[in-house]
Amino acid sequence: MKPNSLEWSEWFSDQLIYHAVQSIEARLGSGYHIKNPRLVCEIARITYEEYLRQEKLEKNIEKETKNTLNYNFVKSPLSKKPNFKFSSFGIPVGAELQCTLDPNIKCIVIDGSNGILYKGNKTSMSKVVKSLKGGVSYRGTQYFTYKGKLLSDMVDQKS
Repeated sequence: MKPNSLEWSEWFSDQLIYHAVQSIEARLGSGYHIKNPRLVCEIARITYEEYLRQEKLEKNIEKETKNTLNYNFVKSPLSKKPNFKFSSFGIPVGAELQCTLDPNIKCIVIDGSNGILYKGNKTSMSKVVKSLKGGVSYRGTQYFTYKGKLLSDMVDQKS
């Protein structure tokens, strides 16, 4: 059925009246709608107005969604933040980093890039977090602090 067809209009009118009668019957008792036909009309009219408001709202949401679909919420690989380097943030070789996942985990910065010493092995913050949390790669700077400051906060403030 086409939304603008006569059949649809008749069907929709029937639905409005039917639901108005059902609502009156449920709330005010059997036969009340017969004695008060204006109430049936008024409820049907209010329901129709609400239908129009909802339809307008859905169209606005659809319009906004289309506008939103043109926006790229996911940053492209080209806009990815550069690799973290301790030297870029004034963190010296030999500095101690603390892991936020476990306060007993401390690592030592071993170069100006992103190398750390963990359990006697040269590794990176991301690899340590991946081993602790399992599975996928993680942004290591989100899980380590230097002098009580979260490294990812330092990165975000710089960009």
